[in-house]
Amino acid sequence: MPMMTPPPIVAASPKVLVPGKGYYDYFTADGKRRRIYAAHSGARELVVIDADSKRVLRTVRVGPLHGVAVNPANGHVFTGNGTDKSVSEVDPVAGRVLRTVKVGGPVDAIAYDPATKHIYADEDDGSHLYVIDASSMTLLKTLTLPAKKLEYLAVNPRTHTLYQNLTDRRAIAAIDAKSFAVKRVMSTPLLTDNHPLIFDAADNALIDVGENGKLGVYSTSGTLLHEANFPGGVDQCSFSARRRLLACFGTSLTLFSIRAGGTPVLIGQKKIARGMHTGTIDPRSGDIWVGWPEGDRSYVEAFALAPKSR
Repeated sequence: MPMMTPPPIVAASPKVLVPGKGYYDYFTADGKRRRIYAAHSGARELVVIDADSKRVLRTVRVGPLHGVAVNPANGHVFTGNGTDKSVSEVDPVAGRVLRTVKVGGPVDAIAYDPATKHIYADEDDGSHLYVIDASSMTLLKTLTLPAKKLEYLAVNPRTHTLYQNLTDRRAIAAIDAKSFAVKRVMSTPLLTDNHPLIFDAADNALIDVGENGKLGVYSTSGTLLHEANFPGGVDQCSFSARRRLLACFGTSLTLFSIRAGGTPVLIGQKKIARGMHTGTIDPRSGDIWVGWPEGDRSYVEAFALAPKSR
């Protein structure tokens, strides 16, 4: 049987010049309101993109932001503000910061659970996890986790358990949303320098990727269910439950199909630009948005699988 040719990854928009220069960190998407959000960390701004017209609507001055998460109830965006040691709530339509709460350390990734109204923010290269009440924008709890380097986190929408990568431990911590206690630490010896972490609600499984070129799919009890080789470096990943598509960003844009039962299959890879290491999938269109710096300029652009491959 002849080998299948991977489907091509093609541009879905022209590259779009963004005001300001410098690198990007996390992206996220609001499929309902048709907006893409990019943490333009180098420019200290949140970039607001129209997912349909492929235009930058505005930028909002926030600070040295890294993590971004959407509140589905009102479309506001929560940002983790790096060395400002804070988390903010941003109105992306009015284009202004509404509220900010200080925490004890620099913030990297964040996640939001709309059921509990908890914002989770992990400390950049540290041991602390900050739990913030989104209604009052107050710090509820500072957890000290059994690791010295935290890297990305994900929420189970049914049980509201929080999963946090313990990168230097090669492990994932499962944290209870009511007691804020660590329920268990799950070893991931397949992976070195755990980076992106995705919760796949359909399979009730965790997708974790290491910098050693390995991808692991784990049960919520920590059993390794599937593994795959991951070609190249990785920083962030985004998952489309509708398309069962995992897009990962690092040295390249790398796409996996997560088949029924959670089996990952590599389906495509494309070099985009030097400095591209984060992005997100638009849940409605399937467009894959990325950003990168280029000299004293910066850009965002949408990509997709070729139409016959979608």
